[in-house]
Amino acid sequence: MAQEVESNEQEKLTYYEQRAREDAQFEQSQELAEEEEEEFWESQKDYERQLKKGIKRLTKRI
Repeated sequence: MAQEVESNEQEKLTYYEQRAREDAQFEQSQELAEEEEEEFWESQKDYERQLKKGIKRLTKRI
């Protein structure tokens, strides 16, 4: 049972590491004007806030 939990944790870490790499590549590939860049980062912050809320809801269910 402990090995199964550890395996799931490793899979999650790998998944989130992969997503972080993809996000970083996307962010670095953007060529935006200053105003567009500010809008982009605000939308990123909103996305991350919503993601955190979703993760909190999911962990409460477990």
